[in-house]
Amino acid sequence: MNLSRLRSNSGFTLVELLIGMTLTLVVMAGVISCFIFLSHNLSRLQIQQKFESQGRRALLYFAQDARMASAITTPTATSVTFVMPPGSGSPTVTYNYNSATGVLTRDPGFTGLGSNPPLLVSLTSFTFSYYDVYGNPYPALTNYLIGIKQVSVSFNAQSPPSWNLTQPAFTYQVSSGRMILRNKAILP
Repeated sequence: MNLSRLRSNSGFTLVELLIGMTLTLVVMAGVISCFIFLSHNLSRLQIQQKFESQGRRALLYFAQDARMASAITTPTATSVTFVMPPGSGSPTVTYNYNSATGVLTRDPGFTGLGSNPPLLVSLTSFTFSYYDVYGNPYPALTNYLIGIKQVSVSFNAQSPPSWNLTQPAFTYQVSSGRMILRNKAILP
C-alpha cells in the first residue's frame, strides 16, 4: 500500500480550510449586514406609520369639530376653542398644544380612552392659522374673533434618533388645508 496516496486523500489542507472559512465569513457578513439594514428600515417604517396614523386621526377629529362649530373662542397660535351646537355631546371642544411636552390634546377627551389622551405626541412645533371668509389671514388675533371663518393647522413631529445612533431622527411635517367653520354665522 502506498502511504503518500492515502495521505493526499485523507482531508483538507490548512490552506483549503482558511480559504473556506474566509469565504464563509464574507457570505455571513453580507447576510448579517442585510438583516441589519432590513431591521433599520422596518423600524423607520413603523415610526413613519405611527406618525401618519396619529396625524390623520388628529386632522380628522379637528376637521369634524371645525365643521360642526357654531362659534370660536380664545383663538391663539397654539390653542383654539370651538363652541359646539346643542345636542353634540359637549358645549365646547378645546385643542391645546403644550410646547413643553410636545403634545396636542383635545378637551373633552374621548369616551373610554381616559381623561384626556394626547392626539399628537413628539411635536416640535404646532400652529393654528386663522382666516376670514375671503381667505385673508389674521396675523394678530385681537378684535378679529367675529370675522374668523377658516382655520388651518401645521405641525412638525420628530422621533428621537435610535438608541445606538445608527439611524437619524425621523421628521414628519403636515400643513392642512383650510377648514371652513360651516355652522359659524358670517357677520359684517
